[in-house]
Amino acid sequence: MRQLTPAFLAAGSLTRLAATVHEDHSVMEGIHLNRSWADYRDNHIGPEMKEWKEFRVEDPAVISVTTEGDWAYAVTRATYTLVFPDKSMVIDSAETCVLARKDGKWRVRHVHSSGKKRPEPKP
Repeated sequence: MRQLTPAFLAAGSLTRLAATVHEDHSVMEGIHLNRSWADYRDNHIGPEMKEWKEFRVEDPAVISVTTEGDWAYAVTRATYTLVFPDKSMVIDSAETCVLARKDGKWRVRHVHSSGKKRPEPKP
């Protein structure tokens, strides 16, 4: 599941991303909290996606997955490259993703991510 989510970000598809998340999805990026899929979609990821020319995912890695019943969590890392019309940035990211199984399907219930922007290369 986790490896699909960055692919949907890279594809710029809110529809495909929505299919991977739980209806009570929340996201904490740094210390900012989006409390629902609608909040995240309308006030965070949706507007960001409109600004990107390109979003690349490099070296995705699932560090660990723990499952108990209908709940699981995964610890992941990846490098994201975001290309905007006037600049680009590379971010090393680490995330904890909480998943819930409902009707036999795993959905991302919560993501807590932190990242560090790499310094821009000197000309």
